[in-house]
Amino acid sequence: MFNYQGNDPIKIQNPIEVTNESARIDHDSQDFGQVFQTVHFLLYISVMVHQTIQVQLSHVTKSKYDAWGKLFLFNIGAILFVILMSALRE
Repeated sequence: MFNYQGNDPIKIQNPIEVTNESARIDHDSQDFGQVFQTVHFLLYISVMVHQTIQVQLSHVTKSKYDAWGKLFLFNIGAILFVILMSALRE
């Protein structure tokens, strides 16, 4: 629908020629620490899945659930470490 609005065609006047060199430069300029972010997400997701299983297990066995377990505190420390490393990476 947006393509048909207005009188100007949607076309790039000077398209970028992609070469190995321009692709490498673009890749280097777009590196914002995705590895650190991925590690952060994997840590968070794995611990949240573990916490969910613990909640379900505590509910089924009718036992007391402690949300601030050792694993959760370790995850908070690991995430803070990853954030610190990301900030000091430069």
